[in-house]
Amino acid sequence: MLKQKLKNQVRRFIIRGARWVFPEIVAHWASYLLYLSRLSRWLRHHPCTTAPANRQMLYDFLVQGEGLNAPIDYLEFGVYQGSSLKWWCENVTNPEARFFGFDSFEGLPEDWGYKPAGTFNTGGSTPDIEDQRVELVAGLFQDTLRPFLQRYSRECRKVVHMDADLYSSTLFVLVTIAPFLKKGDIIMFDEFGSVGMPQHEFRAFEDFCMAFPISVTALAATAPLNTLAVKIV
Repeated sequence: MLKQKLKNQVRRFIIRGARWVFPEIVAHWASYLLYLSRLSRWLRHHPCTTAPANRQMLYDFLVQGEGLNAPIDYLEFGVYQGSSLKWWCENVTNPEARFFGFDSFEGLPEDWGYKPAGTFNTGGSTPDIEDQRVELVAGLFQDTLRPFLQRYSRECRKVVHMDADLYSSTLFVLVTIAPFLKKGDIIMFDEFGSVGMPQHEFRAFEDFCMAFPISVTALAATAPLNTLAVKIV
């Protein structure tokens, strides 16, 4: 009994003292180095030789190389002012293609590195896109994605553009849409390992792949690993 009591006291001391031994800044850099190492390992196992100079060139590479000017469904999570969504609408001209943009249009729901919550707030204003193939879904992903999927019934090839930035948002979307993903679908990450924050989109994708039986091949990535596209195989 005395031995167990002593163990509990030591455990409490360690837990309470950890905040002094490992202050927040130390924990941040420890997490950064951990996921930087894991990202490096992931890249070794998923070599990517195609390196377009910017996002638009990567998009064009995918459209041309993967034959995406077809009846695809393009789902973008994190629309902001709509520049990426507009590009895809303008360059995928197939009339049977559909485009879905998800965003709260109220900014980040939590801090993302040095960017505080509320960054990317458009004041609720949605992009002005005059294309009847586009549907904008306003609100937090946690509130809007499941109702959307309940009425979603198309079986065509999908391009999922993850620009959610945050670990929590990215992981939620990937886990929720997992039953709808099929071989040949493409997932893009806008901030896969950039801005010194592999703890977010990359970490979410790695956790997703560990939890679900999914295999991917890397298609292309911009330097320094900002936007990356993978295909489900």
